[in-house]
Amino acid sequence: MISQLFDLSEIKIRRKKLGITQKELAERAGVSQALIAKIESGQVDPRYSTLRRILNALEELERERVKANNIMTREVVYAEEDEPLINAISKMVSRGFSQLPVKGSDGRITGNLDEEVVIRSMIKYDPEELKNVRVRDVMKPPLPTVPPTASIGTLISILSESSAVLVVDKGGNPKGIITRSDVLEYLRSKGERAQHDQKL
Repeated sequence: MISQLFDLSEIKIRRKKLGITQKELAERAGVSQALIAKIESGQVDPRYSTLRRILNALEELERERVKANNIMTREVVYAEEDEPLINAISKMVSRGFSQLPVKGSDGRITGNLDEEVVIRSMIKYDPEELKNVRVRDVMKPPLPTVPPTASIGTLISILSESSAVLVVDKGGNPKGIITRSDVLEYLRSKGERAQHDQKL
């Protein structure tokens, strides 16, 4: 029996998380709403082929619904242009961040400080010189930006060229940051779920 191999209650959990009705899932999977209702209530133990169609539909819907605001880290920590580089490095290390967007005196994002910049600076300057280096002296150009509704496909495309991306609102105000590791973690979790489904 399929129910002995797969927890059928997961179908309802995933459907609810997507915010879709039984009818919408049924249409996407090519089955009847009544069948979805019976499966979710435990009245029916579906055939393998039917369950596979439902799981495939859920997977497709989940991919479509994932946007930048679902993946982003909402706490954005900044470096200041005039801040000593050594202070910004300490901030990165203590918080475990791979980079910090840089703000100017007017609050606008003017650059980015990442691990590559830090390593190059530590090679270039001796410890005494490093004390006098400011973030503005070594920072990179600002990170690319996307709206909160940017798709996972858009994010992957941008992150193939950039180490991170800022998520901004219509006014250009940062609302979050997404790094390559954030997307990799999302893809890893999706891969684990897909492997679980394929074992059926």
